[in-house]
Amino acid sequence: MTTVSPDPVRVESELAAGALLCPSCGGRLAPWGWARPRDVGRGHDRSRVRPRRSICRGCRRTHVLLPVSMLARRGDFAATIGRALELKAAGLGQRPVAAEVGVSRSTVRGWLSRFAAVAERVRVHLTRWALGLDAGLVRIEPCGSGFADAIAAIAAAGEAGLLEILATTHSGLTADTFIAAARDWMASARHPGTGMAYDDMVYQPMLELLHYLRDEGFSTWIVSGGGLHFIRAFAESAYGIPPHQVIGTTGKASYVVTDGQPVIMKDPSIFFIDDKAGKPLAIEARIGKRPILAAGNSDGDFQMLEWTTSGEGPRLGILIHHTDAEREFAYDRDSHVGRLARGLDEGPDRGWLIVDMTRDWERIWPGR
Repeated sequence: MTTVSPDPVRVESELAAGALLCPSCGGRLAPWGWARPRDVGRGHDRSRVRPRRSICRGCRRTHVLLPVSMLARRGDFAATIGRALELKAAGLGQRPVAAEVGVSRSTVRGWLSRFAAVAERVRVHLTRWALGLDAGLVRIEPCGSGFADAIAAIAAAGEAGLLEILATTHSGLTADTFIAAARDWMASARHPGTGMAYDDMVYQPMLELLHYLRDEGFSTWIVSGGGLHFIRAFAESAYGIPPHQVIGTTGKASYVVTDGQPVIMKDPSIFFIDDKAGKPLAIEARIGKRPILAAGNSDGDFQMLEWTTSGEGPRLGILIHHTDAEREFAYDRDSHVGRLARGLDEGPDRGWLIVDMTRDWERIWPGR
């Protein structure tokens, strides 16, 4: 099997253009019918998928083109299995992990035991990969168990390499085409844990704060480590923030004239990562003014809040602490995604407001 984009239109265009290569010999793949249909996911997230089959024009071997969101011989999406592994690494037992991801305890037991058997190999391989991708990475701190150490190595490699991978897989599209595809995906995709549409999973208190600030004459911006064009696809409908007031991680791009039509084409590499110290740099470059209020929810926002609150006059820094496992998700110091530790330790002494979701928020999602 060969892993490809989850977008079937993109896969078809890449096959037609000979852009997909054979993993056996490096030859170009061509369309070759379809693999058998299969059901993937559970509940609201359950989908019937029929992967494309291809044939190498060189060695004539056939390959099933499996979307990156799926795993071979697994009935659950990769994100669901990955979430279970992350929760186990954080110290949860099989029963709470199963309840969180919405599968049976026996299924979770199987995932965890199979991963535990290869955890050390995963740790060694991904540590080498992370160091190769990020020369500035000195070491990956041990987490107390072989299982957790392997997940930490995956996270480190992912942080260093995921954006490059995404940039490569999203290249060859115009910015407008990418935004349109993102909107189509948002219209039908559902979160595997909540069953909600992703653009409905915006925080009600956040919406109220944005409305209040705009009513009082303030300009509101999104400054995110996420992809710029992806966030632009839904920022205005979800948050009331227009595309030109979105700052995010950006890939390199080219100005191309195709059939007499000028377009902005996404290239296969990263131009700027809007995270940590990159956030104040991007704010200075794009806005040209130091904010008077900044809010975040992880240590990736620390420098943005630090820079904001060090200016003259009244300033406010806000950190959202995800403590509500019942209504949303609970994570902070031990999480490999959205880790919040330094902010909790230093924020109060810096005068930042730490918002406890369980204690301080009456409602999480709009309408719920």
